[in-house]
Amino acid sequence: RFPVEDTSKYYVVRKWGNRKGSAGGKFDDGWMKTTIRELGTYTVAVDTVSPRVTPLNRSQWKSGNIQFKIGDAETGVRDYKVMIDGRFELFSFSSKTARLSMKYPKRLKRGVPHKLEVIVTDYCGNETRKEYKFYVENRITQLKSYINEEQANFRSCLAGGSRDRNTGLYQLYCW
Repeated sequence: RFPVEDTSKYYVVRKWGNRKGSAGGKFDDGWMKTTIRELGTYTVAVDTVSPRVTPLNRSQWKSGNIQFKIGDAETGVRDYKVMIDGRFELFSFSSKTARLSMKYPKRLKRGVPHKLEVIVTDYCGNETRKEYKFYVENRITQLKSYINEEQANFRSCLAGGSRDRNTGLYQLYCW
């Protein structure tokens, strides 16, 4: 009788011109119900597509800079959860850029492999689960890598002086 038997996948869409946007809604006793703020043209649609999860700058994950872009084309992202090594990890979300960023990368143990799982759910209950493996380099490895890059441009380099609060690395003097 219905195009999709799972009625949780139905939602109300507001249409204006060539554009459309989700107005939410629930299927109840044969009817779609939602609350609207404006009169207009509305229709019922089906969302069976899972949200997108795209890892960003994977090469920077080794320094603890872990970011994802998330999104959903139909109803929007309802919630997300990021687990590292089976423990919930706090990530911030920017609604302007649709990016998730790790808040406290200093908690990660350095030099050991980690398993990261991202779970994103949309308003119709569609879920995406992605798993990634990564490791965070220890400070010595980061410093050696940075010195090798800088020595290509200079004859001599010396590490020392004050420590950078954000990266934890020491100042590098090259001449």
